[in-house]
Amino acid sequence: MVKEDEILGLVTRYLNERRFDCIEALYMWSQGVPASDIANALRVRYGSGGAYSTVINDLSGLRVDSYIRETEDTQVSLDQLIRDIFRDRCVPIFLERLKESLKNLSIRARRILFILLRGGLLKYGSETPIDQLWLTYKVIFNEELSDFEKENVIRELLKCGLIEYVKSYDYKMVFPSYIDVISPEIGKIIRLPRIEVIELKEGNE
Repeated sequence: MVKEDEILGLVTRYLNERRFDCIEALYMWSQGVPASDIANALRVRYGSGGAYSTVINDLSGLRVDSYIRETEDTQVSLDQLIRDIFRDRCVPIFLERLKESLKNLSIRARRILFILLRGGLLKYGSETPIDQLWLTYKVIFNEELSDFEKENVIRELLKCGLIEYVKSYDYKMVFPSYIDVISPEIGKIIRLPRIEVIELKEGNE
């Protein structure tokens, strides 16, 4: 069985080597995200999904084959331990990376971000159906995108880290655990689309 310091040491090594792809892979693995969804997300963000295999090999070297285990010395569940380490040591780094990436979003990506914010959908634990977003997009912005254009927008949001991963079996976007920290600040970081609502008032004849 693995000891708590060994897991902490693994994360520390990834941080020292700036293997942010491995850190994300480890975290998503510990939360039960399917391997294919992890690899797909990493491929978009880092250009390769190979970090998942690296993490699995490193865990195997620590005698870990499942996140549904407890540490040998402290009897802490691995999923909770990795979540806590990620929150304390990694989230500040990923938050800063996300803030910088948001500034480079295209207008279409900002429009989707606007819909997510205004709809109260941009929060941890929310799983947003992507196809429904495009219906809302068309109604609000009066623009019909091709499948290629839609895919590019989703890839853009994945690449910047706003979307943690996409659930392939039901095509929903899942947000990172730190999204609730940054969502109130997004309007200060980038300029979002503005929608003018015209009020029709009945005049007195």
